[in-house]
Amino acid sequence: MRVFYGAALACFTTLLSCCGCGSLWISEDEAVHVAGRRVDPELRFLLDRLAADFRLIEGAVEAYRREKGCYPLGLVELWVENGRYLAKEILDPWGRSYFYRRCGTGPRPYVIWTLGADGVRGGVGENADYDSHQLLHGGR
Repeated sequence: MRVFYGAALACFTTLLSCCGCGSLWISEDEAVHVAGRRVDPELRFLLDRLAADFRLIEGAVEAYRREKGCYPLGLVELWVENGRYLAKEILDPWGRSYFYRRCGTGPRPYVIWTLGADGVRGGVGENADYDSHQLLHGGR
């Protein structure tokens, strides 16, 4: 798997994990293609937004850990302390709260996710579930 760097392209490495395909490429007109199919520009914008939200929330989670010595039990802890870590709750593109779960050890022992536009598990495109491990860290 080829890894791209940069805010606009970093999240697309995840599409390999999401769709189970093995090819991701960018054409000369900067369109993103997955498994030979061009990705809808609206989906590209959506994935960029999700990646930006995940980075913002991860930054607040890590600031909380540095100050308190542990990870928060839930995202609400990040904005209830007078906006110390986040000024307010960050909502997904569909106006719903992001999910957060602590999960073991390692450099990122937590995951942040959304259930997509339809709000239920599974799906494809904008209805797919997207998480911080996939979009920011290549599934790790």
